[in-house]
Amino acid sequence: MTASPINLKKPVLISWIAMIAIILVSTIYYFIAQPELPIYYSLAQKNEQIVQKEYLFLFPAISLLMNLLHFQIIKVLKKYSSLMLTLFVYTTAFLQIMFLLSLLRIVMITI
Repeated sequence: MTASPINLKKPVLISWIAMIAIILVSTIYYFIAQPELPIYYSLAQKNEQIVQKEYLFLFPAISLLMNLLHFQIIKVLKKYSSLMLTLFVYTTAFLQIMFLLSLLRIVMITI
């Protein structure tokens, strides 16, 4: 069974749309956010949870780097195994959605 490009267009598109949404949400929210945000809200100490709002740009940076790295790896995997290619594409889309949901949670907590 080979993975046709048509079957993989949807998760690739989802990955790029999620990345663009992360960039847009981060940029827009940066201008309306308070000076400090609880990005690391899972840490035990209250003073360790709050960071400057510039840390919000970690989300688009990681998202962009992840997309670029994963799609370079996907180009290599295209030659070898269609199963690995399919798994990698869907994993990339899933991780991008998780990053977007994490960012939206931070936005919703601080609004």
